[in-house]
Amino acid sequence: PEGRWKDGLCDCCTFGCFHPALWMAICCPLALLGQVQNRLRLNSLGVRANPGDRSPFKVLLGISIIAIFWSILFPSLLMWAFIDPIIGIGWLLPSDLSAIELVYLAFIIVVALFWICVASITRRYIRARSAIPETSCQGCEDFCCPTWCGCCAVAQMARHTADYETYTAKCCSET
Repeated sequence: PEGRWKDGLCDCCTFGCFHPALWMAICCPLALLGQVQNRLRLNSLGVRANPGDRSPFKVLLGISIIAIFWSILFPSLLMWAFIDPIIGIGWLLPSDLSAIELVYLAFIIVVALFWICVASITRRYIRARSAIPETSCQGCEDFCCPTWCGCCAVAQMARHTADYETYTAKCCSET
């Protein structure tokens, strides 16, 4: 629709609590954002795609898989390498643990900032394309929505760019 969103930011269950787009927004929001970007013919950075650009869905799904894998691997690595000062079991020194924790934290911060930036750019593009005015947080709504309610923001973008009444949603399709 022109001049407004199809539905509200928090209307995530419009198509039911088991809708694939809802679960993608909760479990893998970057991949859902990639689907939205594919529909809009944007690249994975949220700008107009050039012929030959990689699929934003594949790029953002790859980043999601790496982030999920790293989030599972990191705690396991620390548990396995933990040093008990009394019995001395483990293979890392406390200074090594601090360095690993800093790398983990840096990775999480970079992925979070990337998510906020790309989701903000994509949301701004949708609002401009559909002539949707900002209704709250004047001047920074496109930044605030992905920052404070990222799952809701990407789900709203997905509902706005797809016709779920006509076409079945799929978790692992490019659109």
